[in-house]
Amino acid sequence: MNRETGRNTVHYPLPLKAAVLALALSAAMAPSRVRAADITVDAGGTCTLAEAITSANNDSAASNGCVNSSGTDTITLEKDVILAATLPDITTEITIEGAGHKIDGNNDAAVGTVLRIDSGGNLILNEATLTGGTWNGISSYSSVTVNNSTISGNTGNGISSSCAPVTVTNSTISGNTGNGIYADQSLVTVTNSTVSGNTGSGITAGPFADIIVTNSTISGNSRSGIFSSDDSSYSSVTVTNSTISGNTGSGIYSSSSVTLKNSLISGNTNSSSANEIYSTGIGSTVTAAAGNVFGHSGETNAQAFGGFTPGASDVNATSDGTNPMPLGSIIGSLMPNGGPTLTHALPAVSPAIDLDPTCGTGLTEDQRGYSRPIGAGCDAGSFEFCADNPCGCGRDLPANTWLMTAPPCTPTPTGINAQLGLDLGGTYGTDWISFEWFPATQAYNQQASTDPLLPGVGNWNYSTNAGTMDIDGTATLVTADCSVYGSTGACFAIDLVIPPAGQNRWNLVGHPFPYTVDWADVRIATFNGSAWTADSPSDAETAGFASKTYQIYNGNTYDPYDDSTLGKLGTLQPQEAIWVRSLSGSSSLGAGNFKLLIPAR
Repeated sequence: MNRETGRNTVHYPLPLKAAVLALALSAAMAPSRVRAADITVDAGGTCTLAEAITSANNDSAASNGCVNSSGTDTITLEKDVILAATLPDITTEITIEGAGHKIDGNNDAAVGTVLRIDSGGNLILNEATLTGGTWNGISSYSSVTVNNSTISGNTGNGISSSCAPVTVTNSTISGNTGNGIYADQSLVTVTNSTVSGNTGSGITAGPFADIIVTNSTISGNSRSGIFSSDDSSYSSVTVTNSTISGNTGSGIYSSSSVTLKNSLISGNTNSSSANEIYSTGIGSTVTAAAGNVFGHSGETNAQAFGGFTPGASDVNATSDGTNPMPLGSIIGSLMPNGGPTLTHALPAVSPAIDLDPTCGTGLTEDQRGYSRPIGAGCDAGSFEFCADNPCGCGRDLPANTWLMTAPPCTPTPTGINAQLGLDLGGTYGTDWISFEWFPATQAYNQQASTDPLLPGVGNWNYSTNAGTMDIDGTATLVTADCSVYGSTGACFAIDLVIPPAGQNRWNLVGHPFPYTVDWADVRIATFNGSAWTADSPSDAETAGFASKTYQIYNGNTYDPYDDSTLGKLGTLQPQEAIWVRSLSGSSSLGAGNFKLLIPAR
């Protein structure tokens, strides 16, 4: 077991392997990926991103410290990259592992597009933020894949592609001054992602472009959600289990062949044509395949649709439709609802809930990664509704995977096996197991099957069987007025360990609520003997009390999040546990005088 013993060296506590091996369970940590060449853009500046791309393109070392390269290359960022000049075009197969860092064009005209992929190149971008480009975030003439990343704040399109496939997964494309994605003569595949707040359309398809959108949200763009201008014989749009709402333009404006499956298209506005769906009729067709929700009672059929009529199995919620309903009863606002991207939650009365009793699209998770179905069927749109339940909707535990978890309520009954035994199956201690962390001794302990699950306390769980951890219980009890700790409103207060002088210590903290909470809204409270002070995580770090950064285990390594860094802004998720570090500056505090305050809604 690793633990931190000094103030200058950070070692994150890892899952306990020895006990798992004793139980004949598989190892906790997956082996590292093997790469043909790994070029590191290091914090010391020995190898810059421009030099790393040059090295990969040329299969040789650049002039300033990058390693020799051959074959398919991986460039790993150890720091944020602020550009002052144009990067070289990518002309070979390159994967950029962002590790949560950003590549920032700094709104410098000398930079132009942040990343450009020339014909013959191939880019896979993982866990990075691209921002500050003065032309586009990405311009591509060859294949580009974006995973778990954000492309935001570029002057121009987020992604612009010509004659090249674009694949976007678990990512956000937002706040660009052009389209979120523009493509011609390309196949664009968007999955589990959000395209929002762009000045142009969410996705614009030029000639010979095919668009496939699955389990995704297209919201709040200044023009149409999806705009496809080509003739139907050459282009197509397929939208499955997705939500298109809040766009200032038609939800879908198309001259192409459009197929809609189990999707929610409502709350869009277009002053010059149909609000929700407009088919130009120039060789275009729109097929509502099954189980969609269209419109709301604040608009008529004539205002909502042009060249399109909803199908028999769809819900038409317009004022003269088959099921009139106000917008607020159909869909919520775009906000954090769990998972890595923003989504529109469903109100309890939404007609989208359980609309597809057979789950005919075959999707087993929603955009956030939550299970489908919950209830009698799968919901239309990208969000799967969970009934108002004090403990939320459960969390999936994949087979042979460690997860840091916590109850989002006060469990009833409290025992581990009583709560999770049926969910995970098999025998506790043989097929699945739970560990607790003792902050005072910085040590793990295997829990007994009858040990309690407690709000605010994190656990490590591991199972040889996949299952969904559904907790039963009552709402977490909170402190109604946290001004007693120098903060405001209601909160849940968690005691943090006070380290010995000159040392730091880890706390395994559980998120106690069934809804998300931004880390920037959390407070670190300290009592100096006469008064409480509640600081933001950043201010607490400046004062030397606690790190502003918390850590989450992703199944292979730890991901850092904080309250102030673009691309790393943290949001606590239901049934999630995190590592929080007490710093040596808190060692002089008395027992009970050091708390983490998580605000309650």
